[in-house]
Amino acid sequence: MKYVIFKRKELIVPVITSEMATHSDLKLEGFEPVSAGFIYMPKGLIIIDNRGSESLGLKPNKELDEKYITKMVLDLPASTFLDFNNEYSNTDAK
Repeated sequence: MKYVIFKRKELIVPVITSEMATHSDLKLEGFEPVSAGFIYMPKGLIIIDNRGSESLGLKPNKELDEKYITKMVLDLPASTFLDFNNEYSNTDAK
């Protein structure tokens, strides 16, 4: 599967789609893509691949991406998707 992590102000929104879609096809109005890549979830594990998105020119930030995708899969409250420490702007994901 493919994923894109979007950010608007402090809010982080992970989006997962099939490999048939192109990363750049995924859009959320008012949000900026900050990380993208490929994800595998065998037997409940979340594995972030090293490949990034050519169409968006983004690399995965494996540690942060896994953190927020796990929160999404566990259906945690929206308050857990706030990035007050600005973690994504301090990375070299681009």
